[in-house]
Amino acid sequence: MLEVSVNQSQMSDLTALLREVPKELPRVLVRAINKVGVATRTKVVRAVTRAVNLKQKDIKQKNVRLYKANYRRLAARIGISGRRIGLLTFGARQTK
Repeated sequence: MLEVSVNQSQMSDLTALLREVPKELPRVLVRAINKVGVATRTKVVRAVTRAVNLKQKDIKQKNVRLYKANYRRLAARIGISGRRIGLLTFGARQTK
């Protein structure tokens, strides 16, 4: 059997800690959402580069953008555009 005992001073310390939670919650959420967004962007870029055989840098700069979360908008979004990628990026060269 488990028995827990809490005295009055411990209880007041706990309520003081829990009182701060609502103030810090948005900051924690934004950081967590952005961390997941960065990890997801990395996975997307890696998958695309494997399929197309390009450098990750070329895909990140032109075609994949992360819109991070903030205090007003608690959501991260990854935008993938269909911008053209030049032939030189694929390693093409003129051989006449």
